[in-house]
This record gives sequence, C-alpha cells and structure tokens, in this order.
Amino acid sequence: MLKRLFQLSKLNSIKKFDVTYIILQQYSQKFPQFPASPFTSKRIRIYGYFLLIFPVGFFGLGLWQVNRRKWKKQLLRELRERYCAPPVELPDDLAKLNDMEFCRIKVCGQFLHNEEFYISNRLRRDEAALDTKSHFLVDVHSPVGVHVVTPFLVEGKGYRILINRGWVPNELKDPKRRQRGQIEGRVEVTGVNRLHEKKPPFVFESVPYRDEYFYRDVVTMAKFHNTLPVYLEADSSSNVPGGPIGGQTNVKVSDNHTTYIITWWSLSALTAFAWLKMFFW
Repeated sequence: MLKRLFQLSKLNSIKKFDVTYIILQQYSQKFPQFPASPFTSKRIRIYGYFLLIFPVGFFGLGLWQVNRRKWKKQLLRELRERYCAPPVELPDDLAKLNDMEFCRIKVCGQFLHNEEFYISNRLRRDEAALDTKSHFLVDVHSPVGVHVVTPFLVEGKGYRILINRGWVPNELKDPKRRQRGQIEGRVEVTGVNRLHEKKPPFVFESVPYRDEYFYRDVVTMAKFHNTLPVYLEADSSSNVPGGPIGGQTNVKVSDNHTTYIITWWSLSALTAFAWLKMFFW
C-alpha cells in the first residue's frame, strides 16, 4: 500500500514538472530574453563609498556658491543705494558709522594741510578719467599717483577726522607744487564713509613715520596722526582748482561666484562619472 502511494506521488510530481516546463518554454518563445543591463554592478567596498565624498562634496560647494552669489548681489544693491542717497550730517554717535559704509557724509571744518600724508601707488578712478568705450584708465599726467589724506578739524565738535581729498599724480605729490589747491579756512566737504581695510596680500606694510601708506589702514592712520578713526573719501563735488581730484571711491565688490559655481559643479560631474565608471561600467 505504501509503495503504491509513493509511486503515485512521484508520478504527480513529474507531471507538475512537465507542465511547468511546457509553460516556461511557451513564454520563452513568446518573450525573448532581454539584453543584459549595461549597469553590471561590481562589489563596492568601503573605499568605494568613501570616494562618493568627492562628487557629493563638490556639489555641496556649488550650492554654497549659489547662496553666496545671491548674498553678494543683495550686498551690491545695498551699497549702491547708500552711495546714491543724499548726503547726511556726521552722526553724534560715531559708532553708527560702522553700519554706514559707502554712505555720503557732509562735514564742515578746516583742513590741516601741514599734516597731510599719502596712500601710494594709486590709479585714478574718477568718472572723468574713464574711457567710456574701453573702460580703461586714461593717462592724464601719470598713470600712477597718490591719494592725499588730510586731518580735518570738524567745526563745533572739537575732534579731528581723516579725509581723503583725492588723487594727484606723483609729480604733484609735493604740496608746494599745488599750493593753489591747499584751501584755507572753513570749508564744507561731502565724502563717502569708508571703514578700515585689512592689509591685502602682496601689499607693503604702512610706514607711518614717513607718512607713507599703501592701503586704507585707518587704525594706524588715526593713531599716528591723532585723529578719530573716521575716514571719508571726498567726492567730486568737493574738488577745487589745483587740488586733488576727488570721486575716487570704487563702489564695487568682487563677484566671481558664477565661475566658482561652474567649477565646483563641473568637478562634481567629472568625479561622479569616474565613480560610475569604476564601479558600474
């Protein structure tokens, strides 16, 4: 009896196998095998996942530069709005000037010409010196000159500030050669508020005992020349015949973020391609 049951069960299993085989044969003829995927995954070890840091990191740096570009555009708009706004009086609380860079300030008082000093190696940057077609500087007297910075006694305040009167060519650096522009007595000056500048790379250190500076070192200037650390750059409305040429303020901020975005995202794409090539292709 048991032997008979075993034979029947074996026969049934063979029949089931035959039916399954026939069905598979029919489907294999009706639906031919698809070509193999080109993405034949290899075994990715720990170092493979570590290498993903590069494409992901470069992509993140590109996103960061996108945000930086938006911030820089907004900053430029704010600076231009400040620069184009009407001039205001010097605030009683001078600490407010820290939030007023590029604002135009109007002051009355007297220049102390016998204490003037210079910022060397300056190009002329006022609008009159620009070639509107090429935007290159026009050589008026000398391609390089100095900025004349003069302590200024503020009327009714009793303190002194610094005013950058503008640009003169090197041959007129000596004030004896431009006496006509050394105005005496009470004057009204409109200038652009500028803050202390960090020393740029590849620029000489200030030499205050020789009245020589190479960047806007307001802290050292104020300390050595006994003034408050308030620095105004005279605009063109304060020009006088024979004097320095005002309006040298450069209302521009470097904006290279688009280049950085392209660079980082290109590196992200290249390293992602290399990673796929290494582990999938």
